[in-house]
Amino acid sequence: MNSYSSYVSMLQDPVAKDESKLKALQELSGEVETIVSNPQYPSFFDHDIKIFIRILGDGESQFIAEKTTHLENEENISSF
Repeated sequence: MNSYSSYVSMLQDPVAKDESKLKALQELSGEVETIVSNPQYPSFFDHDIKIFIRILGDGESQFIAEKTTHLENEENISSF
Protein backbone atom coordinates (compact mmCIF):
# COMPACT_ATOMS: atom_id res chain seq x y z
CA MET A 1 0.00 0.00 0.00
CA ASN A 2 2.96 2.31 0.51
CA SER A 3 3.69 2.37 -3.21
CA TYR A 4 0.08 3.31 -3.95
CA SER A 5 0.21 6.07 -1.34
CA SER A 6 3.41 7.37 -2.89
CA TYR A 7 1.62 7.56 -6.26
CA VAL A 8 -1.13 9.64 -4.66
CA SER A 9 1.41 11.89 -2.93
CA MET A 10 3.15 12.48 -6.25
CA LEU A 11 -0.11 13.81 -7.68
CA GLN A 12 0.04 16.83 -5.41
CA ASP A 13 3.75 17.44 -5.99
CA PRO A 14 4.07 20.64 -8.06
CA VAL A 15 7.51 19.56 -9.31
CA ALA A 16 6.33 16.20 -10.71
CA LYS A 17 5.84 16.10 -14.47
CA ASP A 18 2.33 15.70 -15.86
CA GLU A 19 3.36 12.52 -17.67
CA SER A 20 4.54 10.98 -14.38
CA LYS A 21 1.29 11.96 -12.70
CA LEU A 22 -0.70 10.39 -15.51
CA LYS A 23 1.27 7.14 -15.23
CA ALA A 24 0.68 7.10 -11.46
CA LEU A 25 -3.06 7.57 -11.97
CA GLN A 26 -3.15 4.83 -14.58
CA GLU A 27 -1.35 2.49 -12.20
CA LEU A 28 -3.80 3.32 -9.40
CA SER A 29 -6.75 2.88 -11.73
CA GLY A 30 -5.46 -0.47 -12.94
CA GLU A 31 -4.94 -1.73 -9.40
CA VAL A 32 -8.27 -0.69 -7.86
CA GLU A 33 -9.30 -4.29 -7.10
CA THR A 34 -5.98 -4.98 -5.38
CA ILE A 35 -6.17 -1.76 -3.38
CA VAL A 36 -9.77 -2.26 -2.27
CA SER A 37 -9.17 -5.87 -1.20
CA ASN A 38 -6.15 -4.96 0.92
CA PRO A 39 -6.79 -4.92 4.69
CA GLN A 40 -5.05 -1.52 4.88
CA TYR A 41 -7.52 0.00 2.42
CA PRO A 42 -9.55 1.97 5.03
CA SER A 43 -6.49 3.89 6.23
CA PHE A 44 -5.28 4.35 2.63
CA PHE A 45 -8.69 5.72 1.67
CA ASP A 46 -8.93 8.07 4.67
CA HIS A 47 -5.56 9.62 3.93
CA ASP A 48 -5.60 9.67 0.16
CA ILE A 49 -9.19 10.74 -0.49
CA LYS A 50 -8.29 14.11 1.05
CA ILE A 51 -5.54 14.51 -1.52
CA PHE A 52 -7.86 13.55 -4.40
CA ILE A 53 -10.52 16.01 -3.22
CA ARG A 54 -7.94 18.79 -2.91
CA ILE A 55 -6.59 18.08 -6.40
CA LEU A 56 -10.06 18.04 -7.94
CA GLY A 57 -11.13 21.17 -6.07
CA ASP A 58 -7.99 23.21 -6.67
CA GLY A 59 -7.19 22.07 -10.20
CA GLU A 60 -8.34 23.85 -13.30
CA SER A 61 -10.57 21.97 -15.70
CA GLN A 62 -8.90 21.09 -18.97
CA PHE A 63 -11.12 20.11 -21.87
CA ILE A 64 -8.53 19.59 -24.59
CA ALA A 65 -8.19 15.83 -25.08
CA GLU A 66 -4.48 16.03 -25.84
CA LYS A 67 -3.73 17.65 -22.51
CA THR A 68 -2.25 15.27 -19.93
CA THR A 69 -4.02 17.23 -17.19
CA HIS A 70 -7.38 16.34 -18.73
CA LEU A 71 -6.42 12.68 -18.75
CA GLU A 72 -5.31 12.96 -15.12
CA ASN A 73 -8.68 14.42 -14.13
CA GLU A 74 -10.46 11.60 -15.97
CA GLU A 75 -8.35 9.01 -14.14
CA ASN A 76 -9.04 10.73 -10.79
CA ILE A 77 -12.76 10.61 -11.39
CA SER A 78 -12.81 7.05 -12.73
CA SER A 79 -10.85 5.82 -9.69
CA PHE A 80 -13.96 6.36 -7.61
